[in-house]
Amino acid sequence: MVSHSVAFRGWLGVPLHTMPLSPFRMSDGKIAKIKQAVLEQVERDDLEEAWRLSQPLLKVAREREAARVLSDLTRRGAFEAENGLVAARTLANAHPTDIEVLSNLGRAFERLHDIRYLNAAPPDDPSKSASYPSSYPKTPSCTSTPSSSMCCVTPAGRLGG
Repeated sequence: MVSHSVAFRGWLGVPLHTMPLSPFRMSDGKIAKIKQAVLEQVERDDLEEAWRLSQPLLKVAREREAARVLSDLTRRGAFEAENGLVAARTLANAHPTDIEVLSNLGRAFERLHDIRYLNAAPPDDPSKSASYPSSYPKTPSCTSTPSSSMCCVTPAGRLGG
C-alpha cells in the first residue's frame, strides 16, 4: 500500500517528522458497512440515497480499499449517471494504475455514457468522450484488401492506408 505523506526536513535535509496527508484512515469494517448500506438503497431503487451514503467513500477515494469498493458500486449501477461520472472521475484520477478500479470503471462505461448513438456529435464534457487526438484521421482510409497481410494500423498506431 502506498502511503502519501509529507516529510518535514530539518537542517541538511534530514527528515524530522513524517505526517500523513490525510490523518484519518477508514477501517475495512466501516467500508464494508457503507457498501452494504448503499446496496440496500440500490435494492430499493433509491439511487439518490445510495449516493448520499457513499460520500464518505468518495472523500477517502485515495485509499485503495475504499476506491475498489466505490468502483464496484459504480460498476453495479448504484448511482445515477451524473453521480457515477463524478465517482469515476475521482477514482480514475486517484488510482490511474489500479487494475481492479479501472476494470470496474470500464465495466461501468455503458451505464455512465449513452452509447446508443455511435455517430452522434461528441459531448461538450471531455470526460464523456474518449480522447481522440486531432492529428488522427477521422475515418480510416485503408486500401488493403481483407486477404492482404497489411492492416489499417500504421507503426505509429494510427489508422491509415
